Amino acid sequence: MISAVRARPSLAVPRRSLAAGGRRLLPVRRRLCAAASSSVAESAAAPAPTWHQLLLHARLTAVPMVGFGFMDNIIMIQAGDLIDSTLGVTLGLSTMAAAAWGNVCSDSSGVLFGGVVESLSDRLKLARPDLTPAQRLLRSVRFAGTLGSLVGVIFGCVCGMCTLPFLDHERADRLKRAQELETVFTMVVSNGQGLLNAQRSTLYLYDEARGQLWSKTSINLPEPFYLELDLNANALACHSARSRHVLNVADAYKDPRFDPSWDGRTGYTTKQVLCMPIAREDGTLLGCLQAVNKIDGDRFTENDEKLMSMMCAHIKLFLAQGDAGSLRDQCSPGGCEHDVRNYKNR
Repeated sequence: MISAVRARPSLAVPRRSLAAGGRRLLPVRRRLCAAASSSVAESAAAPAPTWHQLLLHARLTAVPMVGFGFMDNIIMIQAGDLIDSTLGVTLGLSTMAAAAWGNVCSDSSGVLFGGVVESLSDRLKLARPDLTPAQRLLRSVRFAGTLGSLVGVIFGCVCGMCTLPFLDHERADRLKRAQELETVFTMVVSNGQGLLNAQRSTLYLYDEARGQLWSKTSINLPEPFYLELDLNANALACHSARSRHVLNVADAYKDPRFDPSWDGRTGYTTKQVLCMPIAREDGTLLGCLQAVNKIDGDRFTENDEKLMSMMCAHIKLFLAQGDAGSLRDQCSPGGCEHDVRNYKNR
């Protein structure tokens, strides 16, 4: 029994159709080849431009690129510096990340204001070399245009770096360090106050250039206040810093090293005081940590001293990375006398 098999339709393209398509494409190919041959022939037959024409062409291409290079570099530098000292400090961005965002700003400005640069260069009405279309295809003309553009953009970029000598290159680093220092003031001191059961705690940093202990904050206040103490002053914190010894005073008014004038100026009554110096391994003074008025006892205990010693060790790890006294101007915008008066009224 023979079964009938249905023939499948053929997918092959008839040779006649291919031939017809090839015949239709032949005129297009011929026209393209003819155009290419004519342009090559014209460029070969075009007279060579003079040196004056090449110089005019190079200058014509260089001038707009000077504007582009200047705008690109100056915006990138200024925007990068601004981002580094603002968002970089707030978000913890690295300097390279801030520079990358500055480059984004400069490239965006080039797209937005590229037409402005070109229109300004056109207003100069520079002399044109009057090159024919065939001459513009010559290798010498193309080389002169590329060289002019290269020289122009390099010169513009160099001019765009004119603001570098006037920038504060360490400002962003100081601001980042100041923010880290603020974290030390807030976290370590506030947590230590709770651990030591003290009414107040203060972190003093040593400014070696001025010979002073200074502090930005005292906990349990609506706003931080700023305090300055000469290292040779008659104060418990200064004595602890000078001697590099721990002071655990049960009654401050019975200790001759205590200066009661501060209580008179601030309206606060000091009773128990625990002071501990913060120094490097070689004895270099970094600051002093002070806790005032034990809440649940007559004096600070030996365990309190151990806890404060641990806190000072953590603070020392941060302060040992740089000069904490150099951050003083960043952290203290106002005068200390003004802050003490405000502290008194609280």
